[in-house]
Amino acid sequence: MGTIRLKFKQMISEEQLKRHYKIEQGQNFVSTPKVQVDKVQRRVPLAQTTYNEVVIKRDKGIPFSIGSPDDFADSISKTMNGILSYYRAQSELVVNVEAMCFVPSLGLRAPNTIFLDKIIVMEYFGQDLTNDLAKQMEWSEQNIDKLVRFLIRSLRMMEQRGIIHGDIKPANIVRNNEFDFKLIDMDDSGFYRSEETVSTRGHTHAYASNIVRTKPLSRITAQEWKLNDLHCVAVTILQIALGITVDELQNIRDDESNSKKRMQEKINTLASSFPKIGNKLKKIMSMLINGDAIDNIAREYDDGILSHEIFSLNHDSTSEALLL
Repeated sequence: MGTIRLKFKQMISEEQLKRHYKIEQGQNFVSTPKVQVDKVQRRVPLAQTTYNEVVIKRDKGIPFSIGSPDDFADSISKTMNGILSYYRAQSELVVNVEAMCFVPSLGLRAPNTIFLDKIIVMEYFGQDLTNDLAKQMEWSEQNIDKLVRFLIRSLRMMEQRGIIHGDIKPANIVRNNEFDFKLIDMDDSGFYRSEETVSTRGHTHAYASNIVRTKPLSRITAQEWKLNDLHCVAVTILQIALGITVDELQNIRDDESNSKKRMQEKINTLASSFPKIGNKLKKIMSMLINGDAIDNIAREYDDGILSHEIFSLNHDSTSEALLL
């Protein structure tokens, strides 16, 4: 079907994937019906890395138009743009990607369309924050502060790189036992101009801004998606800090006549629950929801965030993305 070249650490075939990695039985972390995520142990290293466990994420049934060579190339290009943005975003804030491949999807057919599964191998950093919510774990003020700082730095990283995440939520944030955090599920991200409309982004209704929740996807601009990232961060902080369930969160968001009032009540509860950082939290929550500039938000919370080096990029090799 062809070869597409792009900068990436390493591309592998499905046979290499099977040969170099083994899946641990019973270690499945499924975030959505379309995505299968497996914690695996490396059998033979494919690249020089500093981590010993990896995660294999498989996005199933990605459609590519084959109506014409140009259509097919455009579909592949858009997908590769997302993957490349994941790679370019890599820093201490984002999980490292070790390898990837495309393989044919089974059982899916449509006229003038070919379906491929995208498989990405990335470092295993820790479990996502939904595990803490499920355990009804109470977070200390210190760890909430670390999470807030991480999220603000992540927003600054995406702003400076021109990246949209689109689906920031507890399921897409992982942590280790020391409460260091990293973002995942950025492989559908991309670089966009502010006025450009972006109709292919995914989002989660309970976390999304009102514009993304109500406006036709074909009319949402990149700038509106960027503001949505800020809104998702505010809702995520609120949920983790207060232990709000997704059902409760969804109920608040769907209560159109009282949603704003109920959210403000939760923010007030948040502020009173953490005496050392409560006032700063209350201030930046409003700034996040209102779409203030991220540097202003960082400055309001702590000037020190602005001076922190957030990039550690590596563009040292060119490999091939093989359609197998």
